[in-house]
Amino acid sequence: MAITSTGYPNTIAPGSAFALMGYAFGRQYAAPFVSHCQVTDPGSGTRRVQISTGYLAGKHIVDHNDAIVNIDLPNASGSSQWFCIVLNRWVDAGGGDFKSEFGYVAGTSAKAIPALTQNPGIYDQQPIALVRISSTQTRPQEIVDLRPIAEEPGTYTIYDDLALQVIDRPGVTAYNAKTGITYRRVYNENSAREWQRVWDAPHGQRPHLVMYRDTPFSSAIAASSINFYGGTKNAQVADAATYIGYSYGASQQAQAAANPAKLTIKQDGVYAIAMRLSITPTVSAHFGVGLYEYAPSGAPAIIAAPYTRQYVYGQQSTEFFLGETRFFHAGTEIRPTMGQNGSTFLVGRWYLWATRLSD
Repeated sequence: MAITSTGYPNTIAPGSAFALMGYAFGRQYAAPFVSHCQVTDPGSGTRRVQISTGYLAGKHIVDHNDAIVNIDLPNASGSSQWFCIVLNRWVDAGGGDFKSEFGYVAGTSAKAIPALTQNPGIYDQQPIALVRISSTQTRPQEIVDLRPIAEEPGTYTIYDDLALQVIDRPGVTAYNAKTGITYRRVYNENSAREWQRVWDAPHGQRPHLVMYRDTPFSSAIAASSINFYGGTKNAQVADAATYIGYSYGASQQAQAAANPAKLTIKQDGVYAIAMRLSITPTVSAHFGVGLYEYAPSGAPAIIAAPYTRQYVYGQQSTEFFLGETRFFHAGTEIRPTMGQNGSTFLVGRWYLWATRLSD
């Protein structure tokens, strides 16, 4: 078993312009094909992961791994711990020679890439995968692929959004094969880097305005009619993946009145708007939910918003879905409101989104 490397400076000193030149060229890290140097669970061994054969490239070095490599990870510190499988480069083999070798960097209980050393020409660690180890299990519990897959210059393929951190450079474009979302790394108007979603308009756009809560609330809603609580800001394009809207119990319903959850339409166009939520009433009662629209100044009168009302049974979870597709003017606000008659109710989870279909 051996890793054959191309690109090491040999007699040129570490840290030379030769290594830094590769960094300047771009394409920091890549695997040419999805099967190359892939980290998997071999199904045997204690906390063992397996790295397949193939090529990996990074910081001006191309490495070919010609045999399967097994790495046995230590037991978790605490109940669960993440480890980052890496390819270490510029490892001094003695006599001024340099080599590449696989290893790992211990992380924490958080699903995140730990701090790595990334110094081209001196010592550099290419992240390949994150592996979660449980203190009560001998097999890896989760493996997150961090390899950006690409052979020619252009768009990377990734399998988890964490891999965006591996290729975090202005001008990068990456397609997440699991979510179907394409990203590009740009500078915004404040000269700060951000990942911008790229929409495939001919096939309709993915939800670009979305807010949600996907865990049950801790207290029941008692008012006959209440907005969902939206916090201190609207959900906008930049917040699409992370912004969470909430609804609170009776003691905090004033927050919902003062800060209603709302989606603000960013551009004129035809949108599909929809909401899904689940509720559990204390006793059988009628329950309804509506998406109420607030038109921007100067816009035509609002068409009646989607609304649904039905009889729900006490102590039984019921799911509601409502939606509509039509033209919305830029600046239109869509606010969800729920109401009941004869019961308090507990909201299990809710999602609200708008998808722009065309101009």
